[in-house]
Amino acid sequence: MGLFGEMDIDSIPADPNFVEAARYPANVARADVIKQRDGDKENLKITFVIDKEGNPYHGRYQSKWYTLHEDYVKEPDGTDNPDVVRDNAYLKKGLKALGVTNEDMNNMKARDMVAQDLFKRRPCVIIVNNYPDNEGNGKRSGVYDVLPPQE
Repeated sequence: MGLFGEMDIDSIPADPNFVEAARYPANVARADVIKQRDGDKENLKITFVIDKEGNPYHGRYQSKWYTLHEDYVKEPDGTDNPDVVRDNAYLKKGLKALGVTNEDMNNMKARDMVAQDLFKRRPCVIIVNNYPDNEGNGKRSGVYDVLPPQE
């Protein structure tokens, strides 16, 4: 027997927070506005907790990151940057799934939404995908999409 007792090293995920790819009922655990590493832009990070009794991943956390463009201005020719349009579409879709109204999205900044706990405990369904990790040691998981709660 080795370091892990009777457990085979290959059966242990490389990521301790790994969650198998699937749809999971979840609740928002927290939301934060975080500066990107380059310090130029900010992200909205929404952390979800899987809420499915009896599931081996019940109580596990997974996060979704959205790029924020709150100070965005149109291109000099009056058009919108397609990357910003795409980022904002992802953000809008995710927030709508959490029940955030168009009025709130139009009138509030992300930091205001976080400060007012606008997301706290919002039920939803998260779609988790698996990806190769950066070191080639296995898989990692992350939230691919957020959907309204299943009725």
